[in-house]
Amino acid sequence: MNKCPHCEANLTAVNIGVINGNVRGHQPYRCISYTCPHCSRVLSVQMDPIALKTDILDGVESLLKKHLK
Repeated sequence: MNKCPHCEANLTAVNIGVINGNVRGHQPYRCISYTCPHCSRVLSVQMDPIALKTDILDGVESLLKKHLK
């Protein structure tokens, strides 16, 4: 079940890397990629949930400071 779809090696762990993603030419979003430790092929990419949370909190804090002045 936990086999790499590319090299078919058994996966007990994956490598996690940082990569930028762009949505229709707008600012880059921080993403993470999951790669096979055996063949280094990309298994999946997603937006970095921790970076996304931080960006949202920073934006809310900035808006609150602007409106509380």
